[in-house]
Amino acid sequence: MSELLARIKQDITLARKAREKKKIRLLGLVVGEVGTITFSPSFKGEVTDGIVVKVLKKIVKANLETMDLATKNYKKHESSNARLSESDDLLLVTNEHNGLLIEENKLLEMYLPPEWSKAQIREELIKVVVPNMDIHFVNEGIAIGLAIRHFKTIDGIQDGKLISEAVRELRREYGG
Repeated sequence: MSELLARIKQDITLARKAREKKKIRLLGLVVGEVGTITFSPSFKGEVTDGIVVKVLKKIVKANLETMDLATKNYKKHESSNARLSESDDLLLVTNEHNGLLIEENKLLEMYLPPEWSKAQIREELIKVVVPNMDIHFVNEGIAIGLAIRHFKTIDGIQDGKLISEAVRELRREYGG
């Protein structure tokens, strides 16, 4: 079992003892999502930290999208000729809801590994990929694919866009 998943399950137990209902519900959602993935017929193997991180990021992203949509709906409602009290009520609900989602994201982000900077990604690529440049740098798509695969084996999942940018820069510098 993934160390991260084990930590989340342990935190659920602690939250139950402390009667932290929001934390129990949110972390239970993470465990449930991971369970859904593992029960898929196409799933083979062990639950890894990478799978758990993907689930965490998926929930954080969904929360951000929900907040964005709620804010857009409020602005749309505010620009219409709605009564002032309706707009005030909607703003109150929107702010309260967004506040809850922000709290959820803060909790979930505690379990995410830190993202690397582009400089750190470049440094790692120079150590791993540049020595094998003749093979890896033949085609940009292949080079990016290999770099992304490499970072999946390291703690956490890094930003694919930053990895792609770093590979392109290195290809230009080293004549790839």
